[in-house]
Formats: sequence, C-alpha cells, structure tokens
Amino acid sequence: MTINPSFIDVTLPYDSGYPDSLAAEDSPDVLRSVASDAGITIVKMPSHWVIPRRDWVEVQKLGERNKTRPIDFLDRFTNQHSTHECTSHGGQAVFSMARNRQRRIVCGPPKAGEMPSVKSASVWLSCLSVYAEANPR
Repeated sequence: MTINPSFIDVTLPYDSGYPDSLAAEDSPDVLRSVASDAGITIVKMPSHWVIPRRDWVEVQKLGERNKTRPIDFLDRFTNQHSTHECTSHGGQAVFSMARNRQRRIVCGPPKAGEMPSVKSASVWLSCLSVYAEANPR
C-alpha cells in the first residue's frame, strides 16, 4: 500500500464546536465539585504506581520487549486533534485495550494500511456509541 505523503503531518482545521464559556470551566476544581455532587470521591494515584522519571527508558524497553504496553492491545488510531471528542475516543480505546488484553490478543501498535483485527478478532468499538463532552455541565 502506498501512502500519499501529503496525508502525513497535516495540520487539520480546528473547530471543536466547544463554546469558550464551557471551556473556561474545565478545571480540576470544577471536576472535583461535580464529582462530589455526584457522590464520587477523587483520590490521588497511589505513589507505588508512579514510575520514577529516571526509570522511564528502561520500563519502556521492557514493555516493548514483553509486548505489555497498552498500545500493544490496540490496533487502530483515531485523530482527536485537541477536541472534547477525546473523552469518547479515550473511553473506547481504554475499553478495547483492556478487553483485548483480557482475551490475550496482542495486535498493536497500529500501523498504516494494516488491519490485524481481521485475523485476531480484536475488539473494535465506535466512540460515537458513548459520545460525551468533557465538561460535565
């Protein structure tokens, strides 16, 4: 398959349709407030899950060698281009990766022109089925 070089590293026109008034409310404080109103407690990530910066390269190489990175369980790429669509894209990507890992289907990382899911039966979901905006108001 030949890929047209003009399709690579293109800056797409940006218009998220997300009003500035709502974007101004996107802050950790607003998220905590809305979560609290819904009875949800937000906690910090446990420190034992944090990988020290000095170990990043080694841990990345270990993940590549063992095929245990999250991207190894995902076989498609979606362009979100800094819009609030990332909420839905992120949700479907995380679910797909978790489900594929659970089923022991290593199919990624995504590569142009390849569709490993045809052979692997990996999970593909539509982000539009759970379309949600980032701002909870």
